[in-house]
Amino acid sequence: MSTRADGSLKQVIDQVNRLERKSNIKGRITLKTNTTQTVVTVAQIGVDGAVALSPMTATAAAEMASGACFVSAYGPGTFTITHRNLAQTDRTFAFVVAV
Repeated sequence: MSTRADGSLKQVIDQVNRLERKSNIKGRITLKTNTTQTVVTVAQIGVDGAVALSPMTATAAAEMASGACFVSAYGPGTFTITHRNLAQTDRTFAFVVAV
């Protein structure tokens, strides 16, 4: 992919839009119950990606505040969230991926 801004204005705008879609990957995930890891599949992520988590429920906020909830691994097309082994079903997070 060229980073030069040559070509017509429409081509430049199309290229910027493609870059924005690639770097603006977001979603929601609910942590799995009765286990210590949740694997999230995001096709565009690689080992050099970065994920930001934002709790969407009070239970998710408590999980994050516990200090035991973090992204522990990245792989081709996946990232892994390590968390406490709990039975709560509403530990939901929004996430944004930077690639």
